[in-house]
Amino acid sequence: MEDVLVGILASDDENTIAGVVMKVKDHYDDVVVIDNGSEDSTARLAERAGAQVLRHEKPKGKREALKKLFRYARQKGTDVLVTLEGGGGYPEEEIPDLVSKISGEAADIVVGSRFLKSGSWVSLSEENKSAEIDSTESIKLSEVDVRSDLRAYSKRALKKIELEGEESEVGDWSGSSDSGWTSDEILEKGLENGLDVLVVPADISHYGKPSQKTVKHSRKEEKGPFTTYFDDKNPLLIFGIPSIAAFVLGVVTGVIATLRWYGNGPLSLEIVVLSFVFFVIGIVMGILALYLDKAKDPY
Repeated sequence: MEDVLVGILASDDENTIAGVVMKVKDHYDDVVVIDNGSEDSTARLAERAGAQVLRHEKPKGKREALKKLFRYARQKGTDVLVTLEGGGGYPEEEIPDLVSKISGEAADIVVGSRFLKSGSWVSLSEENKSAEIDSTESIKLSEVDVRSDLRAYSKRALKKIELEGEESEVGDWSGSSDSGWTSDEILEKGLENGLDVLVVPADISHYGKPSQKTVKHSRKEEKGPFTTYFDDKNPLLIFGIPSIAAFVLGVVTGVIATLRWYGNGPLSLEIVVLSFVFFVIGIVMGILALYLDKAKDPY
């Protein structure tokens, strides 16, 4: 069975990344997220959803993200690498179709296009690359959408394509010159090395709304910093144990006050008040433990 790796390029995608990872994992278990120096909870949410995360501490752009992803795939000996972005809008359910084109040796690189009609396809070769890739004004380029990030690469393609150049300071790469130039360069290098490139239709919407699954599990903006702080902790342990301890102390001090009273001794108001305070603390901490546990992002 072929080793398929799905690489997700992410940059401040905390509102969508969990849903994207989970939908991808419906088809493939090996998922890695390349986090482009996100300042939000993208990395944490991706890990909770089941992906491995490779981080850039600061934004470096698509070129560096893909270089890291390609190196990782080569080191793993991946047979098929699939790429997409973590912002949502990509049809994860169509990934197996792209993989099947690689597995069936129909091409070394398969690109999912927004513009092709269902049932159609375009095959690119070294001979016609200048007409379809080099110029962004080309009619054919606009028709086939070769800059789409929904792609599949064979092991042969991973060995032959090596991105060059220094890191970029591009942060959000969507629509940037770094993004388009890198997408073109990959296909250029592939065609120059005799790789077969196939463009197939895909239902892509870069501005698609996050799925309900994503919205449910990516709620940081709807939560305060206090509840968000306990997302990766165990509030039942942090507050539950002190709650139980406070109840026990409340019972002990209450019993002491009762025994003194029944023994014809003076009723100690201080002990009664202390017992009451312990009970209140226990109740408050118990409620807080249950509330924070329920408010946690389960992914």
